[in-house]
Amino acid sequence: MNRELVEALSPRRCWIRHAAAALALFAFGVIPHPAQGADYPNRTIKMLVPFAPGGSTDMVARIVAVKLATRLGQPVVVENRPGAGTAIAMQAVARAVPDGYTLLFSSSALANYPSLTKNVVLDVQHDLVPVTTVVSAMYVVLVHPSVPARTVPELITLAKSRPGQLNIGSAGSGSANHLAGELFKSAAGIDLVHVQYKGSGPALIAAIAGEVQVIIEPIISARAYIDSGRLRALAVTGDRRSIALPDLPTVAESGVPGFEASFWLGVLAPPGISQDIVATLAGAIGAILKDPEVKAQLVAQGTEPIGDRPDQFARRIAEDIAKWGKVIRDAKVQMQ
Repeated sequence: MNRELVEALSPRRCWIRHAAAALALFAFGVIPHPAQGADYPNRTIKMLVPFAPGGSTDMVARIVAVKLATRLGQPVVVENRPGAGTAIAMQAVARAVPDGYTLLFSSSALANYPSLTKNVVLDVQHDLVPVTTVVSAMYVVLVHPSVPARTVPELITLAKSRPGQLNIGSAGSGSANHLAGELFKSAAGIDLVHVQYKGSGPALIAAIAGEVQVIIEPIISARAYIDSGRLRALAVTGDRRSIALPDLPTVAESGVPGFEASFWLGVLAPPGISQDIVATLAGAIGAILKDPEVKAQLVAQGTEPIGDRPDQFARRIAEDIAKWGKVIRDAKVQMQ
């Protein structure tokens, strides 16, 4: 065979060799893929928030989204998907393509889902991948100004003298502040009548109007009403005082030892996502939370920036499922 013919056939032979190698890989069930996350991100990222716009989760999600877009060089869009006790947004993310372009920005209400829901459609510990805790936060115990109690001990004394006559409002049966209220009632040994509303906004309006005498709300959503004097703050619910309200004692130091109720906001991803993408997201969010401007914004809202590792976030979720599951069972709480 002359040299010209050999050179003409060489590319074809090379192609045949590569094709044969590829067929062999397929035959043994080995399918080559491009490296996952190698060029991530290269388009818009969508973060689903399982609550309506304007709440504490939505507010923090939007702060993070703006900075994350700048850091990653791609748009990050917040999309509100409320309903079914966060299940609508959770299912959408659990079923999404695990490419890092559909994420969940949830609150710790996610950890209540297994205990509150009769017909569980997903396992939050296996059908969602923790990326990082963005912030942790605490609640504040509030009363209407007409209530003759300026401390938690005074509120407990008043409630015991008038059992079943004081109302405590919440964003709905099974909501985070409902469960915090149930834990407070149990720990303090008092009888407050639970009145549920369709969301945190209506519950706060009812408290301001005096329809309910007591409400437990995140600092982030209650701060304006505390500052204006429309609601009186008695104590915070964390295991230490809040930087945002340093003069307020904790419930525990106010005569209810061991009491602690807090919540978190964090980012989760679909199952099967590349660990490289998870690491990219966790690293980017962690860096954002160290930004002095962002940190100041979040602290002013009554939250504490976290930015932990995925495994630490997973432990946090597991601990909350156990803690709040017991509260739900003991108080016989049912989602309505």
